[in-house]
Amino acid sequence: MLKGAFALLLAAHIAPAEDQQLIMAVSAFAVVLGHIFPVWLKFKGGKGVATSYGILFFIWPYNSFAVILLCGAVWYVIRYVTRYVSLASMLSLVASALFFAMLGAPGIFTGLAAGLALLVIFAHRENIVRMIKGTENKFKR
Repeated sequence: MLKGAFALLLAAHIAPAEDQQLIMAVSAFAVVLGHIFPVWLKFKGGKGVATSYGILFFIWPYNSFAVILLCGAVWYVIRYVTRYVSLASMLSLVASALFFAMLGAPGIFTGLAAGLALLVIFAHRENIVRMIKGTENKFKR
C-alpha cells in the first residue's frame, strides 16, 4: 500500500496546481500498472489490489478515507459469503468507483478508481477462470 501512497503523494507534491489531479491520476495508474507488469520480473508481478488501495486511500483527502472504509466492509462481506478473497478484492475495487461517484468525487478520481478496478480484474483473469471451474482456493473459516 505504501508504494502506491508514496508515488501518489510525490506526484501531488511536484505537480503544478492546475494539472495536479490529472498528474496524480496518471501517476497512480502507472504505479499499479508497473506493479502488475514489472519489467524486471518479465512482466509477471502482483495483482495490484494493495497498491490500488494505497492510492485510493490518499487520492481525495478525508473523503477517500470513507470510501476505503466502505470498500473494506464490502470486501469483508463478499469474502465471508463466498470465501473467495480474489472475488472480494475485485468487487470491492469496483465498489470504490461507485462510492467515489456517490460522494461526488472529481471525475478524474472516479475514473481512476474504475480504471484501477478494471486493471485489477484483468490481473485476476486466471482466478476468474478457476472460480468458474470451481478450482479457486477458498478462505478457510
